Amino acid sequence: MTGLEPGGRYTRTSFTRQQAEQALERLITELEGLDPQTAQDRWLQTSSGGTFRERWDQEDRETMAGDLRRAGITCSVTRHKVPGVRAPEVGLKLIIPTDAKERLVIKRDAFTGGSS
Repeated sequence: MTGLEPGGRYTRTSFTRQQAEQALERLITELEGLDPQTAQDRWLQTSSGGTFRERWDQEDRETMAGDLRRAGITCSVTRHKVPGVRAPEVGLKLIIPTDAKERLVIKRDAFTGGSS
């Protein structure tokens, strides 16, 4: 879609713009023609036989951070100046969504055959 915006990849000539618009229209028509039942999510939940603790012990920090971001778990950091004290007062608040347990499930992508 960004290629059709002014200055985009497909706006350089009228021919490429027309071809891109026609291809987009075909895809929209194809999408509208899909049966809603077959367009359902294609995720399968399977057990890896391990816990997140075991996964985190085996993986690196980036994997751990990705798991937490995917689950929507965040940490809010605040700083407040304290009169007469050089170091600020730092506050941390861990924000965990109520459905974090479901979000932490690692789902196998049926389209690629890998994990996400």
